[in-house]
Amino acid sequence: MKLSKFHYFLKKTAGAALCVLAVSCTSLPDKASGDVSSLNYEKPDVVENEIARIKDFLSTNPSNALFRAFLLNKPEILEECILENVRLAEKNFENKDWSSCLKIAKSFESLNIENRLSFTAAQIREKLLSDVPGIKVPSKTAQTLSQAINATVTIWVDKGIKVSYGTGYVDTVLGSGFFIDERGYIITNHHVIESLVDPEYEGYARLYIKLASDNETKYPAKVIGYDSVMDLALLKTEVDVPNVLLLDTTKDLAAGDRVKVIGSPLGLEASVSQGIISSTERTLFTQGKVFQLDASVNPGNSGGPCIGENLKVQAIVFASVIGSEGLNFAIPVDYLIQELPYLYNGGQFNGEFNHSWTGCYGKNRRSGGTKNGIDVYYVIPGTSAIYSGLKNGDIIKECDGKTVSSVEELQDIFRSYQPGTILNLTVEDPEKGLVLVPVLLEKRPKDPAYLAYQSDLIERSFIPLYGMQMTHSSTNSKKVYKIDWVIPGSECDEAKFSENDTVTVTDVKTDLKNKYIYATVYTKRKKAGFLDVAMILTANFDSPWYF
Repeated sequence: MKLSKFHYFLKKTAGAALCVLAVSCTSLPDKASGDVSSLNYEKPDVVENEIARIKDFLSTNPSNALFRAFLLNKPEILEECILENVRLAEKNFENKDWSSCLKIAKSFESLNIENRLSFTAAQIREKLLSDVPGIKVPSKTAQTLSQAINATVTIWVDKGIKVSYGTGYVDTVLGSGFFIDERGYIITNHHVIESLVDPEYEGYARLYIKLASDNETKYPAKVIGYDSVMDLALLKTEVDVPNVLLLDTTKDLAAGDRVKVIGSPLGLEASVSQGIISSTERTLFTQGKVFQLDASVNPGNSGGPCIGENLKVQAIVFASVIGSEGLNFAIPVDYLIQELPYLYNGGQFNGEFNHSWTGCYGKNRRSGGTKNGIDVYYVIPGTSAIYSGLKNGDIIKECDGKTVSSVEELQDIFRSYQPGTILNLTVEDPEKGLVLVPVLLEKRPKDPAYLAYQSDLIERSFIPLYGMQMTHSSTNSKKVYKIDWVIPGSECDEAKFSENDTVTVTDVKTDLKNKYIYATVYTKRKKAGFLDVAMILTANFDSPWYF
């Protein structure tokens, strides 16, 4: 019997630590520069081309058309885009598609487009939350530990028979989950039910659950929505739900607080272990922090609840480190609460939750050890942030009227809205001071660093990849560069690169399987005594610093 894919560390955590080229690497050809600056609307040909693009977007991407028309500021084309979005909003309202309604209503609110809709963003958000499981307090809420145990289930994914060396084996994935609603809605990890939603999986897969009080009967279940990035999934089954667990908040949770983990380790249903939160600030995902805990966790615990002294869910177990006792990880329940309205509505694309971004790369700005904004270091060509005019040197201070002191806080706000929503950023421009900048949230790609590398020149793409801005310094060779500046705390900063160092980029390769970009460079570094040295710089296809 195959146990759940519980013991795994996300490859995204390895980051720049790797320095060995993979055998499967392939070099990419020379790349042309993309659109790296906002449009100049003072040029008639630019305006004419932009109007044509906006009209094309009206039928395929009306939110993008509205965004671009607002930036162009031509009354006739803007009015055309407003009317089309009003028509879509009212149609979505009739169909009770509240998430799509919210996208348009919030965009109108951000752009100060008034008195066009028969509803407000606040009214639609109330409707969006009205029927969502896990939001209201049910009558079967667990009041005792035994009831909390009864609120958990074993997830059973039947993948048929696996043949190895001529012998057939039962292929099963085991995990844990818990009821959040009396109608049979269950939370678990995405990696437990991955085979059921992976478009590339061509095998047999059927989903069942077992109740804690009945380890013999398997009840059919189905996937309602999932998030592969945050490793969450919402399931539905038709059973008489014994008990339900309430979702708590983790804002007051601290290292040292006691928690209990309930699940089916190694298939042993209704097992309970106890421990403490070791840390609330571990970066294992690219879209948020996770908890480290020392409660006993084993294969099969994936998707099980981590509950506090009040018996409410504070986190969802998802990983442990092989061979390291007491080194386990759980997803804060706050992320789940934010995503539930969209997971319940079937995700945003074939059941999958899509994260939002603008196309920027930056780092938390610190002053006296305190985070107080986000430094923008780079904007990927062709993304919405380019058209908004965001650039290196800008400091993001607020989003949607809320103060943001870090990238994590900005991502928290983005998580509450669908791609296609327009929000306002308050930005400190080095020349203009504080300005209000509208941005269109787009679907975040799974590999933003790879997108940056493909879309831009080598010298610019090295900013998000390795943390340094370069310019050509030789007329005889296109491979020789001078470093203009280095991002503090970046890989290049740690490797003792500094301003005015000379760098020769001899090769750049990508490992598509393991998702790394490797650059072979020769350099003379001032901080290393100007010694000639060859180095391999590495970058993952993704990192927490893209937003």
